[in-house]
Formats: sequence, C-alpha cells, structure tokens
Amino acid sequence: MSKKGQHMSAPSKMPCFSFDLSVILSGCAARCVYGITNICYVITNFHEMEWNKARQNVLKRNHELLESVRFNSVLQNELLEDGDRWFRFFSAGDFPNIESMHKIMDVCRSIDIDVKKFWIPTSREDILIEYLESGNTIPNNVCIRFSSPSIGDPSMPQLPYITKLFKKHNICYSATSMDRKKVTCPASLKKHGQCGTCRNCWDKTNKLVVYFIHNTTSIKRAKEYLKNLIGFGDGATVP
Repeated sequence: MSKKGQHMSAPSKMPCFSFDLSVILSGCAARCVYGITNICYVITNFHEMEWNKARQNVLKRNHELLESVRFNSVLQNELLEDGDRWFRFFSAGDFPNIESMHKIMDVCRSIDIDVKKFWIPTSREDILIEYLESGNTIPNNVCIRFSSPSIGDPSMPQLPYITKLFKKHNICYSATSMDRKKVTCPASLKKHGQCGTCRNCWDKTNKLVVYFIHNTTSIKRAKEYLKNLIGFGDGATVP
C-alpha cells in the first residue's frame, strides 16, 4: 500500500486503507445484533481492545474529524495522497448519524471513480432510508452493502418497500453463514483471511456477499446464540 494518512487504518487482511470509528462511540455495538451478542469481530479482536491506546486514539481522532467542518477537506486530501484505487469506510464502526452519511457521500462524490472506489458496509437501515427518501443518491464510485441483521443467515428478509428502495439506488447486501457451502467470500474461509486480488465487495454487480463467521471467540458465541435462539439446548449441533 501507499502513503497512509493520519486518519486511516491499515487492516492486515485488506488490500487498502480504511476510515474507522469506535463501535462504542458510533453506537453500533449497542444497536447491531452482532454487537449486542458480542459476536462482532471487532469486539473480539485483541487489537481493538481498550488497552490499545494507540488504536483508541485514532478512533477518537476520527470521530472528532467527522464531527468537524474540516472533514471534507482533510479526508479528501488524505484519500488523494494515499495512491490506492480502493478504500473502505468502517472496518470498525458505522454511520453514527445522518449528518455523517451526508459528509462521507460528499467526500466520495468529490473524487473521480477512476481514482478511487469505495466500499461501505453498514447496518444503519434507518439512515439509508432517511438519506434516500430525501432525494439523495449514492455516488457512482460507492458500493454500500447493507448488513443482514440475522446472524448466520444469508437470507435477507425486508419489507417490500425497503427492498424496492434499495434496489432503485443499487444498495448491495452482505450476510454471514456458519455453513461453508453458502459462503461466497473466499477470504473469510482462509486461515489469515487475506483478500488477495478479490474486489467483490466493491463490485455493485455482486449483489450479495456471504462471509464465514471467523475468529474462535466469535464462532463460539455465534453457536451459543443460535442454540439459544432455536431452543435446542446444550445438545444441539450447529454447523
């Protein structure tokens, strides 16, 4: 990878930099079912723990920037200087509010698609609906993937109106599975999870990406959650 700006992170598995937020400060740990059940990979990741002050300082600095009037100019400069074609928002965290989505969309829109392509995973169905219903559009260089609220289930139950709205604006999806046969992300099946040359998550023609739930702690908690959910008890076998 090329030059990293002070507000960017460099996930070891990713082929690019990312702009991350705290799962606590952005609210997703308290709202997303993965966070509530502590299955979320960020929550179980050793490097994301509170003791890692360097990491926590980056996340705090990013929140402060996102809330400031400097966000657009500062991040645009860092994105243009990093020299990479690909970028991800939120390898940790999520949109904290509708204002943050407006700011991030404006930054993405200000950069030509031939220079940068963005992938943005989010569980904020409420913010997406508010943004799109207000007449806003998603920039051509942005692939937004709405994360399924169902753990271990690649199906995507939604109200017909929301399905139609998301289809109109080319919103894509992501989901998880405990069944390797249903997984479409090859990296999530690998031991070290490297993306390699795969860029499917940035590709808006790839409507659904299914990830294998990884990390030993996350897998254990997901199995316990599914057993309790379906009421099979301790003797249940969950794939």
